[in-house]
Amino acid sequence: MPAAGRRWLADASLAATLLTAQLAGMLVVGGPAARWVGRPYALAFMVVGYGVLALRRRYPLAVLTAQAVLVLAEAWSGHPLLSAPALLVAVVTVAAAGWRQAAAAGAVAATVLAGGPVLGRTVSADGLVTALGFCLAAVSTGLYVNAARGRRIAAQDRRVRAERERRLRSEAAVTHERLRIARELHDIVAHHLSLVVLQAAAARLALPANAPALPPVNAVESASRRALEEMRRMVGVLRLADTGVDTDRAPQPTLGELPELVEQARSAGLAVTLHMDADLQDVPDGVALCAYRIVQEALTNVIRHTDGVPATVTIGRRPSGLDLQIDNDGGFPQPGTTRGAGLGLVGMRERVSLLGGQLSAGPLPGGGWRVHVELPLRQAA
Repeated sequence: MPAAGRRWLADASLAATLLTAQLAGMLVVGGPAARWVGRPYALAFMVVGYGVLALRRRYPLAVLTAQAVLVLAEAWSGHPLLSAPALLVAVVTVAAAGWRQAAAAGAVAATVLAGGPVLGRTVSADGLVTALGFCLAAVSTGLYVNAARGRRIAAQDRRVRAERERRLRSEAAVTHERLRIARELHDIVAHHLSLVVLQAAAARLALPANAPALPPVNAVESASRRALEEMRRMVGVLRLADTGVDTDRAPQPTLGELPELVEQARSAGLAVTLHMDADLQDVPDGVALCAYRIVQEALTNVIRHTDGVPATVTIGRRPSGLDLQIDNDGGFPQPGTTRGAGLGLVGMRERVSLLGGQLSAGPLPGGGWRVHVELPLRQAA
């Protein structure tokens, strides 16, 4: 059902409930009030008065006007103001739109409820005070509804903005990490391409001028040089687009530098234990760089999010590939909240996914935090 249909059904249900409640109350009270229930004109005034409330949110001003005319008609015909409660509900609806609407609705209701007894020649001081009190209560209720609605809308807007900002931060972290990975992979691939160019050039110089292998060697050298130039041009564009990435030309770290990284963490006050297999010399450069960066980021997270709790780094070769695990005894870093190398778990996941690996991170049952990574060696090679 559309939203407009649901609102109309809710308002119609409210009108029927209020009408039933008023009729039941009049019958329970008995006396003169009960006698009016059996009179067709009095009952018609009540049915029409509450019936138009079904349209109160669609046509609030029209409903208020109709209610005011109906109450005045009741007073002029000598009937008690049986539809006055419906008028107050209409006042609440109009007042919920804001201060100016509330003031206008309150003035209309006060005029009608105070002027009705004058038309019916039943005016009294107590009646006027009661009418004004009901008007004030209706206006106050409408203003409260307006304020509550404003708070609800503001809270929803804050949630939407926070979700948008979170999504933008996550996308920025992924983009930053991809650019960083592209630069690092360029350094690795450019190194090997440079070796291909040098070897092809050496082979060209060593071959006789009429050697059959000379044209293929020239083609390899030329293609390698073009590939190297294109790669440098492409990464140069990436560097210009990512001004936040450090553009130093230092050699990229390898697994052999993990002990030095652990020592740096220890000098920062972190108790780190490193368990590292000895047969990791032939790990591909891209996998080694990924593993190094993940250990670096994980230890940084331990330092930032804990009070220097002990950490354990375990890395070794498995049948499925390179297995990496970093445990600590406390501290639960949230994805994307850290800054610096890797930008937290967002950067870790991006690195691992680009190599076709798997990463899991979460709290340990006995307390602490674990980052576990599996990186394939054959695909990466």
